[in-house]
Amino acid sequence: MILATFLLSLVDSSLNAALDNGVTISLFGRNLTDEDGYTHGYDVAGLWSYASVRPPRTYGVDIAYTFGD
Repeated sequence: MILATFLLSLVDSSLNAALDNGVTISLFGRNLTDEDGYTHGYDVAGLWSYASVRPPRTYGVDIAYTFGD
């Protein structure tokens, strides 16, 4: 098996805000152009092969709290 891929332009973005009370809020988007493809692959000749598919467009929010100082 030959794992071939073409040139991809992946776009990720994030907006982060650190508040005075130790809370950090991050809005993020990954693979914003929703490119299909593989991240990596393996081939063991004659036995098996494996390829990992790139995750689709993803949006989300991360909230973190810092304890202590």
